[in-house]
Amino acid sequence: MEGLNCAGSNACKQYCEALLMQGVAVDFEAGCNVPAMFSVTDKGIDFDPTHNEAGIQNPDLINTLGGALCGTLIERTALDPERQFVDRLITQYDTVFSARTNMWGAMLGAAREKRTFTDAELTYYQDQLEQTTEALDTAAASTSQEARLRAQAAYDHATLAKYGVLFDEPMIKAVDRLVSNLMDGKPTLGVGDKGIAKTQVEKYVARLWDPENEPIIISGHGDMMSNELIGQMEQDKDTRVFAFKEGKLLKAMREGRPVILDEINIGDQPVMMRLQDIALRRPGDKVIIQENGLDPIEIQPGFVIMATANEASARYQHRNVLDPAFRDRFDVLQFQYPDVTAKNNPIQEIPRSLMRLALAGAVDERGVLSSHITATDLEKLVRLAYVTQHLYSIPARDSKVNLDKGNASTSGFLDEEPVMTDCITPRSVYDTITRCAAGNKPGMTLTSELERLIIGLDQSGSKHNQTHARSVLALLRTK
Repeated sequence: MEGLNCAGSNACKQYCEALLMQGVAVDFEAGCNVPAMFSVTDKGIDFDPTHNEAGIQNPDLINTLGGALCGTLIERTALDPERQFVDRLITQYDTVFSARTNMWGAMLGAAREKRTFTDAELTYYQDQLEQTTEALDTAAASTSQEARLRAQAAYDHATLAKYGVLFDEPMIKAVDRLVSNLMDGKPTLGVGDKGIAKTQVEKYVARLWDPENEPIIISGHGDMMSNELIGQMEQDKDTRVFAFKEGKLLKAMREGRPVILDEINIGDQPVMMRLQDIALRRPGDKVIIQENGLDPIEIQPGFVIMATANEASARYQHRNVLDPAFRDRFDVLQFQYPDVTAKNNPIQEIPRSLMRLALAGAVDERGVLSSHITATDLEKLVRLAYVTQHLYSIPARDSKVNLDKGNASTSGFLDEEPVMTDCITPRSVYDTITRCAAGNKPGMTLTSELERLIIGLDQSGSKHNQTHARSVLALLRTK
């Protein structure tokens, strides 16, 4: 069909993959041949697919897919006055991110070379970052607000899909710190509530150091044994000779790789105390482990412990309070829910970072909002999640959200506790929106999933949290 071009989007790719499975001879390598299968007739647009050797599998389904694909191609081919500006801004966002990752890469490169990353190098890379940021600001100033929102959402969509991290200001600062600690071999402990991407950002930094291998992750559990970290003597099945088999921690020390200890305070604390001495060591130091026959291991650059923890409390059961001497060996990073430090009443606030996260899940690679999600429903979910995070993480006496009097605290003790014992986390928000945005699951809409999220806030037999959530929804509707 004349004037119909391949959009090169994920949406049309999914339709083409489905057509290929049904026997249509879709050609991805030689250039998209699908637009040529459409033609204009007196009855409208006709789809006449060529078929491969296996033949057409389901003609009715193929016609349905062809119609949907045609609509997608026409929509993408149609004149979009904002597209060129959106594309330009996306490129600028990518340039800024590249400047930032160049700095992080240079810092870790110096550590890999066993040399000091100089202050002059830091100044150079920071200047490069500042220049690209200024260029982005200049380009954004000359475009519409819609183009700016679409470009940022498209950029966030891409980085979240690739890295699992929203690079807002707090997260960028966390990466700066984690990279600095990795460069120096300083252990880091990420502390905060659930669903804030503590583990994801540590994975991201670990991959910066070693892109070719998946991060070494050790998950804490109550019956953890020392051999999981250190190793143990094992008998060879063939020779019947006993030899020491290194655990993940020793292997990482020898190879120079970061180790992520997830939920460190769930692990058996006497076992974790084996890290007391190791956490003080740095690349170049030699460590003697009694289990391996006192054979010293020289710690290579790249080895560092990055841990996560939900602090022991009534809401996070089966966690241990970390020994102060052990905790003192770590650089402790506090992770908070997005926008919780905002000074205004959360009921009146539209959370910027959480909305960025939501939009990233709701748009495609061009920043176009999914046809299966309305802006109204998106804002409702985001604002409700934001207030529940506030009521979950802020003591009742400090909360700026006034619910009905029946929910008021009755004692000083209750005033010290948050109003809600669970919340809709950023992770739940993003996962829910991305699943609904696809539009390919029966009965799954943002409205239905919002109800499921509210009901899921409580354990069986309780309606404490969902009662508060519904009160919040009622307040949001009146604003």
